[in-house]
Amino acid sequence: MKFIKGYTYTFRASGSEHYTDPEALASMRLLRDRTGADTVILVLNALQDTAQSETIDYTGPHMPGDEELREMIAYCRELGLRVILKPFINCRNGTWRAHINFFDVDIPHEPQWGNWFQSYTEYQLHYAAIAEETKCGMIIIGCEMVQAQRKAEQWRKLVSEIRRVYSGLLTYNTDKYMEEYVTWWDCLDVISSSGYYPITDWKKSWTG
Repeated sequence: MKFIKGYTYTFRASGSEHYTDPEALASMRLLRDRTGADTVILVLNALQDTAQSETIDYTGPHMPGDEELREMIAYCRELGLRVILKPFINCRNGTWRAHINFFDVDIPHEPQWGNWFQSYTEYQLHYAAIAEETKCGMIIIGCEMVQAQRKAEQWRKLVSEIRRVYSGLLTYNTDKYMEEYVTWWDCLDVISSSGYYPITDWKKSWTG
């Protein structure tokens, strides 16, 4: 895989902001020009109400429309940028997504992992199809989901389903210090981590 020199673009957007606004396009061009980057990570920020909600909303005004996403990807290609899609989630009530969690055993009348993964898979497959259509080079299938990442069987199944519709590279972005606790790296192509290590400690973090 080629070295990636990139940046993340559009972490949050309101319903009045769009990928295809002139300001957004100008910002993308300026970021490329001033950073010398060759890759952009387009973030898609779906929402669930709380850390125990089973349904993920990826169709509301907090998300770009599919056509404007396609147009932004095409524009990035015109600028000579490689494109990575990062469809991840946050909680509307402000809880960090690392705390999304349910009982390990599905209990009747309680929120369940099975229902959550069904909704999450639908979300990921929607954008995997767009990524394949637009020839994005990689998808980041989750970010810092510390409690959820222990459900290895479900993640492996998700990866398998994504690979049926998407032929590019797949990765998952774990949180700092969590790298050794992801037991399903082998089904992915790239290991990713949010490396927010203390500056005085960073060497220790990767040398053990």
